[in-house]
Amino acid sequence: MNYGNNIDSINNNLNNIDNNIDNNTNDENNINNINNNLIIINNNIEILNNNIKLLNNKFISLENKVDTLNNKVNSEVLEECKKMGSHIDFVENVYENVKHPLGYITNKIKYLTSSNNLNQYTLTNIKE
Repeated sequence: MNYGNNIDSINNNLNNIDNNIDNNTNDENNINNINNNLIIINNNIEILNNNIKLLNNKFISLENKVDTLNNKVNSEVLEECKKMGSHIDFVENVYENVKHPLGYITNKIKYLTSSNNLNQYTLTNIKE
């Protein structure tokens, strides 16, 4: 779809018509030239109209796709994000509730084994 070529062609044909009219001759050749230029202009306008219809159809199709995506985001994705947020909150609460007791047990086991091993494993970096 090269709209510029159609518009340029229309402008050129309009200029040709102006030149034929400016010649102020009413001979048949001049009238035929004007008629041919008008036919070419009409064809180019029809091509442009068809291209506009095609673009309009593509625009409507894109608009429908955007609406579909918007509906999915607003319903399915948003709902799943809320569920995931609830799950994250649950995991954080569980971790907050068990990290200190598990750290305490870990420190007691470490004290009982007291192996002075530098590669000891803890839940968090508990400073003594």
